[in-house]
Amino acid sequence: MSWSAVLPALFGAVIGALVTLLADRARWRRDVAFRSHQARRDAYTAYLAALHTGSEGVRAVVLGEDAAASRTQDAAEAFRSAGVYQARESLALLAPQAVADEAGRALHRLRDLRNLAADGHPAHSPEYRTALTRYDQSLTTLRTAMRRDIESER
Repeated sequence: MSWSAVLPALFGAVIGALVTLLADRARWRRDVAFRSHQARRDAYTAYLAALHTGSEGVRAVVLGEDAAASRTQDAAEAFRSAGVYQARESLALLAPQAVADEAGRALHRLRDLRNLAADGHPAHSPEYRTALTRYDQSLTTLRTAMRRDIESER
């Protein structure tokens, strides 16, 4: 058997194996990127939902007629039961720093609302209205940062 007959076949087999390996690696990278993108989207959605649940709970306390001691407990419970801290930890593990920073600011603005509710400020008080505006602005900025991150992956 002559090398001239075997060499092209061997060379073709090596090239074919390399092309297959490169294609598999590219597919693997795409799959990893897709899963990462999905995990961030899920974390963003969970965090926004937790913020919403927390703000609705705080709003219910502000609109209620409970006694001062009860308002403090109710505001704390509304915030705690929303799972905002847990959702933020998941987000912090997956999100870029810019998104994590905005998520932290939104959490602080929600805590401001919780504290005002616990202190007995009614929904129409200037302090509460100002804090609510700051919270809404923070949410808008957070959503923009999240969208920017998600769209950068496309």
